[in-house]
Amino acid sequence: IEYRQCVASSANELVRGTPDSISFYTVALPKPLNKGETLTLEAHVLQFPEKITQKDIHLVMLQESAQYLSPYAVESQSLSIKLPNARVESDTKLEGTKVQGSEIKYGPYKNLAQYSYAPTVVHFESKADQILTLRYIAGRPVVVLEKNNVVPDHNQNIQVYYKFSNINLLSEPLMLTSGFFVLFITCIIYTRADFSISKSSAAYLAKLQWDEVLATLQEVQSIIQKCLAAHDKLEASLRDLSRTGDIQTCKASRKPTDSLLKDLSKELRPLLLFLQSSPSASQISPKVLNFSTPSTHLLGYEKKSSGRDIKNRIVYQQQKIIALRQEVEDILDFIDVI
Repeated sequence: IEYRQCVASSANELVRGTPDSISFYTVALPKPLNKGETLTLEAHVLQFPEKITQKDIHLVMLQESAQYLSPYAVESQSLSIKLPNARVESDTKLEGTKVQGSEIKYGPYKNLAQYSYAPTVVHFESKADQILTLRYIAGRPVVVLEKNNVVPDHNQNIQVYYKFSNINLLSEPLMLTSGFFVLFITCIIYTRADFSISKSSAAYLAKLQWDEVLATLQEVQSIIQKCLAAHDKLEASLRDLSRTGDIQTCKASRKPTDSLLKDLSKELRPLLLFLQSSPSASQISPKVLNFSTPSTHLLGYEKKSSGRDIKNRIVYQQQKIIALRQEVEDILDFIDVI
């Protein structure tokens, strides 16, 4: 029970022998206290500073006497001050002072004279009786409730009923989806579209030259594949000649192959000249220019050479074809890497 409307009058003249630094007051209560009841008196509360924020530390200064002020002599007396926590900014150090966690003990003091007085000041942190205001905001406010003359006793759970259009629930998801859709379309247009101001720019011309080089390399690759097929036929005819010794059959199969190789060589010549003259093909042109198509000669068979001589010539031609095949495969691998 807290009484704040009391009548107080000075009573110093009623107490004799009181030190000048001590004042006594008599208090008239509006209602007498019964047995077992308590009374809380607010003597003095000074706000310093006048205002603080909730983030600031709430400090309290307690001014008290370590010795009980009594008109009688006291044989033994002690004082214990229990604080909300163990953080103490400062306190008065007297004889027999002990600090144990959040509790400060003064005494015990023996054989105290009447009106013994030992002023003490304790400056500590207090988080009690603080009014906290919490405000949770998630998204856009839809319903705002206001109420005046609110006290802590009114802080109870409430339930609000309201009508809300279901179509409005889709507005924010649609806005988010539309934003991402526009972002994706913009990225696609930016990466795919050509924003060059002039078709004669260096980057555009370099791209055109590289496209022409790639097209030429595809034609060269096709011709080389045809050359490989012709060389396979020559190698097969040489194996038959080595097995049967029939020169006429070998010459008959060799004639169209030689004609095909000549035609392919003619088709390959302008392509090689283009690659040689193009600066974009500086890496591939030396590889392709080293490509040569060796001719296969069978004159030794017409002069009735010995069997050993014929066999040696066949082995020699097969070695040349194998070397040529390896050279062509290296060129094709280099083209695929590009």
